[in-house]
Amino acid sequence: AMEELFFSKNITTGIAVAHARGVALLTCVKRCGKLYEYTPMQIKQAITGYGNADKKQMQAVVASLLKLKSVPKPDDAADALGVALCHAFTNRFGELFAVGNMTRTKGKNTCGDIAAQMIAEAERRRAAKIAQTRAKRTENKGEEV
Repeated sequence: AMEELFFSKNITTGIAVAHARGVALLTCVKRCGKLYEYTPMQIKQAITGYGNADKKQMQAVVASLLKLKSVPKPDDAADALGVALCHAFTNRFGELFAVGNMTRTKGKNTCGDIAAQMIAEAERRRAAKIAQTRAKRTENKGEEV
């Protein structure tokens, strides 16, 4: 997933960014076969619930969602994590909602609420996997006796 290209007032910088972005887009499509793009407003909306959030708000929420001790540095790292989270929230959560593993509740659809639901679902799946592994071990020990 990538952030859509922004308009640069400096034409030289804009061309350089466009060239680098073209290489990144080509690499993404060649490796993954798909490309997802999000506007800065879409990313901010997905992460903070507010499309006009400033950079500091975005960095704080990214750090909080990922349970980081500090804001990722450089700023581009936090931006990239924001794009990745936006993509995960936009696509993975839609998949989870579609199969009924998670439910949307009025007033409970902010990024933080959805992240909490996703974490709870992941923990539930992990606990089920551990229980299944333990049951197999117990079963195998019974066969050895």
